Amino acid sequence: MTVRHAPAKERENLFLSDMLDGLRDRIPLWRWYCLGMLGRHYPERAAQAVLPLLDDGEPPLRAAAARALAASGYAQALPRLENLLQDPYAPARVAALEAVFALKCPRSLERAQALLTDSSVAVRKTAARLLASCGHAAVPALERACEDSHPLVRLAAARALASCAGKSARAPLEKLSSSDPDCGVRSGVCLLLENL
Repeated sequence: MTVRHAPAKERENLFLSDMLDGLRDRIPLWRWYCLGMLGRHYPERAAQAVLPLLDDGEPPLRAAAARALAASGYAQALPRLENLLQDPYAPARVAALEAVFALKCPRSLERAQALLTDSSVAVRKTAARLLASCGHAAVPALERACEDSHPLVRLAAARALASCAGKSARAPLEKLSSSDPDCGVRSGVCLLLENL
C-alpha cells in the first residue's frame, strides 16, 4: 500500500516518524524544518525528541527548539529552558524566555527581571512585555525599565506597566510622556494614558 492511499491515521504516524527522524539529520536546515513542523503539528508528542536540540551547535535550531517546547506544555523541559536564558544567541534567549512563561515556570518573574539588563534590545523588550503578566510584583522592575537606553524597551516597559499597574502607573507614565527624548515613546505613552 502506498502512503498516499494509506488510512489517515497511518499517514499521520508516518509523517510524525519522518519528522522525528529528521531531527537527527546531518543537514541543519532539514532539522530546522522538521522541528518547525513538529512544533506546529505535534508539539506534545515530540517534546522529548526536541529536548536535545536545545544544545544543538546551530543557534537557530536552539531557538526553534525552545519555541516548539513552549507549544508542547512539557513542563519537564523548564530546567533546560532556563539554562538557555544564558545562550550567546539572542533569539534563543528570547525564545527560551517566552517558553519559560508559556510553561508557567514559578521563577518567571525573576528570570524576566534579570533579562531586563541583557545586552540585546530584543531580549530586554521581550522581558518587559512578558512582565505584564506578573501583576504588581513586576512594577518596580518595569519602572526601572522605563529608563532603559533604548526607546523600544522603554515603550514595551510602559505598556507592561500600564497593563499590570493600571491607574497607579499614571505618575511614572506621565513623567515619561513629557520627558522621554524619543517622540515615538512620548506619543505611545500618551495613548496609554488616555486609556488608563
